[in-house]
Amino acid sequence: MTVIEGCKKHNMLAQGKGYLEEMAAQGLIPSADLLASFIYACARAGKMKYASDIWELMHAQGIQPTEEMYLSVVEGCLKSNNIDVALGFLEAMQNQGVAPSARIFNLLIDAVVIAHKPDLAYSLYEQMKAQGLYPNLSVFGQLINGHVKAGQLDTAFAIFEEMKACGKIDVDEQPYNMLIDGCVKSGRYATALSLFDEMKSEGIAPSVVTYTILASSYAKRHELDKALSYLAEMKAVGIQPDSILLSTLISCCILAKDKEKVAALRKEFYSDVDEVLNRLQQQAARMRWQVLMN
Repeated sequence: MTVIEGCKKHNMLAQGKGYLEEMAAQGLIPSADLLASFIYACARAGKMKYASDIWELMHAQGIQPTEEMYLSVVEGCLKSNNIDVALGFLEAMQNQGVAPSARIFNLLIDAVVIAHKPDLAYSLYEQMKAQGLYPNLSVFGQLINGHVKAGQLDTAFAIFEEMKACGKIDVDEQPYNMLIDGCVKSGRYATALSLFDEMKSEGIAPSVVTYTILASSYAKRHELDKALSYLAEMKAVGIQPDSILLSTLISCCILAKDKEKVAALRKEFYSDVDEVLNRLQQQAARMRWQVLMN
């Protein structure tokens, strides 16, 4: 066994596979844990043929895969970006009557969302709910964000409401920020403000990200007074604006030729605003140089 462990540790997977097959040929049955860890190592390294062969060998030895074994191989597949293979193992375990855990679903949903497949992610989420399981906060956030980025705001809101209603998740500001950002980008400003009010009424403190999304949206629509009101609210609750927000506000003030507002911002956030102004001047200089060279 230590030889096979050594092969696995030093990525000598072909040799390790050979030793396991030789053991089986001699009637020696490797432990289920050893087989599962070796399959995981093969899957993680992208050696899916090796993983498949050892999986078949495990079946031939009469070893029935447990949920933990399936978890191991699914995790290995996902680490080597073999999503379709991982989904195949999910189907296999369901067909064999082995109930997937929340962790398996969480891993799969996370990977599928990152791969920009929100509809498939939602299908996995539906399967998960059918078994009385729910994602963790991070995966709920991934689901919501994936649908927001895909322009499927209604689905994102439905998931958000289910997250709040399931009673298993302590909701923080992040899903609110995702939905507010999606609403702003799709022109649903009233809904964005309603979410902002809701999070505050629920005792969830808006973050610098929340204020930046809202203030920037007003600034870009040339409603500078409203944008600056969010800046004032940030200051009142002790949140310092970041360079992204200041840059947006200053750029919009300059475009509006509102020198007084630029001066007021510079007075209040002296060093930060000067840094932004210098950066904007450098960008403008580069643009003029590019025009000249072309």
